[in-house]
Amino acid sequence: MEDKISLEMAADGEGRSLVSVVVGRRFAVAPDGLLSDRGDFAFCEEPIEYEATDCLGPIQPDLMKRDIDTWPWKSGADLVIQGTANFQSPIQTTDLLLEVRGEANFRQVIRATGDRRVERRGGQLALSDPERFDAMPLRWDKAYGGTDAAAHERMLHPDYLWLIRQQMSEEAADSWSELSYPRNPAGKGYLVEGSDPEGLQWPNLEFAGEELSLTRLQLPVGRWGQQVYPACWDWLPYFWVPRLCALGDHPETFDEKSPSKEVELGILTPDFPSLGLIQRNMTNLARGAHPYLQHLKFSGDEVIRVSALGHEGADLTAQLPGLCPQVELRLGGGRVQTLRGELDLVFIEGDEQSVSLVWRASTYELPNPLGVDFSATAEVPLPPGWQEQAEVSVAWV
Repeated sequence: MEDKISLEMAADGEGRSLVSVVVGRRFAVAPDGLLSDRGDFAFCEEPIEYEATDCLGPIQPDLMKRDIDTWPWKSGADLVIQGTANFQSPIQTTDLLLEVRGEANFRQVIRATGDRRVERRGGQLALSDPERFDAMPLRWDKAYGGTDAAAHERMLHPDYLWLIRQQMSEEAADSWSELSYPRNPAGKGYLVEGSDPEGLQWPNLEFAGEELSLTRLQLPVGRWGQQVYPACWDWLPYFWVPRLCALGDHPETFDEKSPSKEVELGILTPDFPSLGLIQRNMTNLARGAHPYLQHLKFSGDEVIRVSALGHEGADLTAQLPGLCPQVELRLGGGRVQTLRGELDLVFIEGDEQSVSLVWRASTYELPNPLGVDFSATAEVPLPPGWQEQAEVSVAWV
């Protein structure tokens, strides 16, 4: 089987120049959980969006179906799970389990519930009974978030909205509002202080133990960071918090500090809003998994189980193959270097019953003229044809 290899150059989280060999494979998942190489892996080199989603209202954010594979540097592995949970008969609610067993140990439950709305009963707010469902897409548009459309019309002056639309493309203007939930503008349930909750659609996917509450439904705009975290295992789009923070500022908070959840997860520092762009951790841009799924360290032989994502609604179980690429690399005139790969991505596609794995093997030993001073220039003056001149071979251990 011919390995898919990409040779990339960049800087790590400390600004040191490196060259990385990125290697990818895609595996079919058998009902018993064993993987077999499909031989059809292809690097994704630019993001791909879903063609259709269930986003509500006039604001229609793009949801990412596939992210870039060829990042030359990541600060850890991403676990991304995509697909539709299926059930033999219609149900109102169920718990979906994600379990990782091995060196990376992790367990998380998403509670999936049929469509509900906020109602008034005897002058009190209540939730309608859940509708029954036999399939639930594990996408961001089913999680907490969205845009408070009424507040968008009420709080933003038409002249201001007109000016914003003149400064960006029509597509960009239709994908985000200042009254969108910064962590997930595609979801449902987000409401700011002063809006009427009656008729509000409730999220279908919620982390067990972190559910949205009717008593804490409305908060001032600046307290968005105190709301519940959206429950999803799919790709995190680039212009959502916290991934956005590698490129610019997150929306204002009431205390002018970073939201405590992102600080707790180690993604942002408390003083992030006061940092200049050059002081920020740009490597977070490469982290495409949900923030809860960015901290795992995979050895590559873990067993991963996801409820209802397998054949005919069975659990999907995947026994990772325990493979690791050992790379022999020679860069223009330098010595042959032996590099051991690190697993950067585990991507499970339930609808395809497949698992894609991406490894990265990096070196800081760059012979002239490959040495690049990233502090001196934003452009990377690579010698022409340096990738083609490199000698690369991969053995699996």
